Amino acid sequence: MSDLTLHGVGYSPWTERARWALDHHRIPYRYREHIPMVGEPLLRLRAHGTLRVKATAPLLVHAGGAIDDSLAIMRYADACGRGPSLRSDSDGARAWAERIEQGLAAGRARLTA
Repeated sequence: MSDLTLHGVGYSPWTERARWALDHHRIPYRYREHIPMVGEPLLRLRAHGTLRVKATAPLLVHAGGAIDDSLAIMRYADACGRGPSLRSDSDGARAWAERIEQGLAAGRARLTA
């Protein structure tokens, strides 16, 4: 059984980005579907150990803590996984992520409306 758990939202492109990076590097993990609003208290506890601080999905929980950003999860996979690097820490990857962020956020707003 894996000691990594990815909490995500099935329709989220950020969750898909995190899953793709973990799968690419053949890193075993459990996947738990996060249900917005209903699952918020559990996600906050998993991310920060408190109910006071907001948490977001995807959230990768590992022995050393939690990572709550899909690009940071990609960097974690690059550092810990096998296979070719995704070069997630490169200037090109950061620029690409910044360019598509507006489109992803607009899509999320339309989908959840």
